[in-house]
Amino acid sequence: MLSRIKFVVGLLILTGSSSAIFGSDQKVPVLNLSIEQAVLMALESNLSLKIQRLQPQITLTFEELEAARFDTTVSADINTSRESRLQLSQATSSQFELETDNHASTLSIDRQFSTGTAITGEISNVKNSSNRTPDQQAVRVGLTLTQALLRGLGPEVNMAAIQQARLDTKISRYELQGFAESLVGDVEQRYWDLVLALQQQQIFKQALAVAEQQRDIVLKRIEVGLLAETELPAAEAEVAQRRQDLVGARFQKERLRLQLIGFITTGSEQDWLTKIVPVSSVGESAYDAESIEEHLALAQQLRAELKEAELRISRGDLEVLQTRNALLPKLDFFLKFGKSGYADSFSNASSNIDGDSYDAALGLNFEMPITDRAARSAQNRAQVSLEQTRISLKNLLHIVQLDVRVAFSELQLAQQKIKTVSVTRKLYQEALRAENEKFKVGRSTTADVALAQRGALQAQLDETDARVQLKKAAIRLYQLEGSLLKRRGVGLF
Repeated sequence: MLSRIKFVVGLLILTGSSSAIFGSDQKVPVLNLSIEQAVLMALESNLSLKIQRLQPQITLTFEELEAARFDTTVSADINTSRESRLQLSQATSSQFELETDNHASTLSIDRQFSTGTAITGEISNVKNSSNRTPDQQAVRVGLTLTQALLRGLGPEVNMAAIQQARLDTKISRYELQGFAESLVGDVEQRYWDLVLALQQQQIFKQALAVAEQQRDIVLKRIEVGLLAETELPAAEAEVAQRRQDLVGARFQKERLRLQLIGFITTGSEQDWLTKIVPVSSVGESAYDAESIEEHLALAQQLRAELKEAELRISRGDLEVLQTRNALLPKLDFFLKFGKSGYADSFSNASSNIDGDSYDAALGLNFEMPITDRAARSAQNRAQVSLEQTRISLKNLLHIVQLDVRVAFSELQLAQQKIKTVSVTRKLYQEALRAENEKFKVGRSTTADVALAQRGALQAQLDETDARVQLKKAAIRLYQLEGSLLKRRGVGLF
């Protein structure tokens, strides 16, 4: 079945007929497409771009996750216990059974601050019931403050993870920009390649018609004895060559059509069958005479990869800051204060909180690993990675400058070529006309005419190719300097 499909598709390409697949009653969908519409369709429908668009949203969740460390936390704990045991009375030296019920509940609110401060507010209630003593309840309201004095001190350290997450979000947006720039460049390149392929196909059709006409003239002259039969193989070879060129042009056009459809659609069955008719013409291409310095300045200002690399350096600085802080010993100051009330009921105990009962504590907590190998290893890795990132930025800037300079040179070459190919085509056409005139009066051979035809055909192809290559050279330069989206008026955010 697969081989049959391949055969039918091949037949469609070779014949250029839609009836080979659909029959006479079913029409091939036709899309009249401008270059602007192609770019817009790609930005709206390209599945790879849709996937890439989600990455900044995913990265943003990590930013929120890091910021959540400073959110207020409410926690509650409720527990109850019962105990029954035999106990010896110190007064009578006799045993008695002691039964106790304990109920405890705690509500606390915790908050971490970027200064390295942690505050916990707490309300607790404890109720003790016994068969030997009256019921008693205790209500306590307390506050605990902990302040980092070495490791974890200050907003710069504690906000570093959030800053890194924000940088990651910006990096993902530059990655999206670079991907979109590459996509738009690929779409425009394929579009003009398809325009070129269609024009080449038309040129080969005309060349085939001319070759067949020349062969017919040779046949007639052989029949009337004006030419020898040895002139016929050259004419037949020229017809065969032009047919071969036409077949190759049709295959090239179909390949480019499929590639362009892959860029600008979601790839449904109907999409793959669509015939694309480009409506934008190459025309006379003119570009502003910007200097190489202007293009290099634009690249340094707009190229997404450079912006991304600069952000990675900032991220590395934060990583070094965090790992350096992790080398410090942990020294925390704490302060606790609470007020308690005691009574036989919760309401009475709550009323007694403003009495003289209180508890208070303050002190220091100290902690330091003996070797601290993990922290030192992390610090060394962060420093080396940061140095690597800085060198990578220098290397990337070097590569960008090289790419822009080469692309600028190619654009200049394409502009110069445009000025010469038109003159060359006219000269070859004049040479072909002269050769045909000589052939008519018997002063030239079929092989000479065929050679002149090939020169004129190649000159015509070269002129068409030169105009398209000028378009593509400009696209390439704009893409490498990072200005393609801006020049096309495309905004992603």
